[in-house]
Amino acid sequence: MHDQTPGDTAAFAPAAHAGARPGAAGGGLRAVILDVDGVIFRGQFFVHLSRRMGIGALLAALWDAFLFNIGRLPLARLLARSFARLRGLPEETLQAVFNAMPRAANARETIAALKAAGLHVLILSSGVPDTLVKRLAEELAADEGAGIDVAVADGRLTGAVGGGLAREDGKTAFVQAWRAARGLPWRAFAVVGDDDNNLELMERAGLSIGVRATFGVRRKADVLIEGADLQEILPPVLHGRAGPPVFAPGSELARRGIHATAFAWPFLAQPNPPAAAALLTAAMLAYTISEYFRLNGLSMPLFAPVTRRVLRPRETRRFAFAPLALGFGVLLCLQFPPPVSHVAIGVVAFGDGMANIVGRFWGRLPLPWNRRKTAEGSLACFFVSLGVGLVWLPPPAALLVALCAAAVESLPLGDLDNTVVPVAAGLLCLALR
Repeated sequence: MHDQTPGDTAAFAPAAHAGARPGAAGGGLRAVILDVDGVIFRGQFFVHLSRRMGIGALLAALWDAFLFNIGRLPLARLLARSFARLRGLPEETLQAVFNAMPRAANARETIAALKAAGLHVLILSSGVPDTLVKRLAEELAADEGAGIDVAVADGRLTGAVGGGLAREDGKTAFVQAWRAARGLPWRAFAVVGDDDNNLELMERAGLSIGVRATFGVRRKADVLIEGADLQEILPPVLHGRAGPPVFAPGSELARRGIHATAFAWPFLAQPNPPAAAALLTAAMLAYTISEYFRLNGLSMPLFAPVTRRVLRPRETRRFAFAPLALGFGVLLCLQFPPPVSHVAIGVVAFGDGMANIVGRFWGRLPLPWNRRKTAEGSLACFFVSLGVGLVWLPPPAALLVALCAAAVESLPLGDLDNTVVPVAAGLLCLALR
């Protein structure tokens, strides 16, 4: 699919209603609330602690984190179960794990920029001990920090957890007291969080920003950020918007490069077609699981870094279906005999991919029946598909297949063109044979 709008690869994804809410530091914001786990810490503190208790505790912690992120485990139960497994852990281990926790890139610089703009910065956590959150606030030069209370006896954790922030409404109650003491309205706050524990705050605040967020936050946040650099929150906080659309040629070219790898499948299938189909099906299943994880604030190794690298803003709030549609298209085309399978998959791998590149970089003439696509992109699809067809087909047949591919690719099919284009080209090839 090719778009003529370069801004589709913007670094941020504002909600449709975001512009209606106050968001600029000069337009009403007075304070910024930063979550710790998932925002300042890259990961969850209790999971890193659980590693010190062995593989069993770690696996249980990961499972609990998953249940919490998908809304199946309340905060109070998560904390009770997690810290009960940590009973007996030496107190000094808390500090060691705290020191080792990877921080978000430019966290200190981001807070400095917020304070320079006249904003208060609060760091709140419902998963990190209060003493450590206060140390983190001091480390990053934030105004205030608060976390949960973790009981210690004889230098070891007892497994008990308490404090206001350990409650479901703990963050809201804390901010309510903080703002009442200063006479600030809720619209004066910006909230930056990753999981549903921040939703109540986000719904009341003047600006809400989700960072690699769970599905609940992903649906409701004014702005979504997928990157690991905390400075990405500055444009929406300081200027009240997600910044101007930024075309990222590198990301788009990387996306097209992945698209082109589809052409390897007809060759991989030659020795053993069932094995190739099974491998592709497994890859599609793994991608589906990875997307489910991404939409719930979790990361799947191998897939997640690549997905975030090439994700488009409109895909940040929903399942990114394009790779799966391409997989379905390739899987169906592998049922065609060679060289039909080669032509069909080559058309989508290179013709559709080139249409996207040309349309985004040089497209100027929107198609009358599909304003999101351009004449330049469709011509690119035609000529590249013709070149692919000429490798295996006589010129008249290659010309017809190229015309078919360009015509189908120009239709408003969305991500489904990754399936429909190769199948249509393959069926035409069979008919011409």
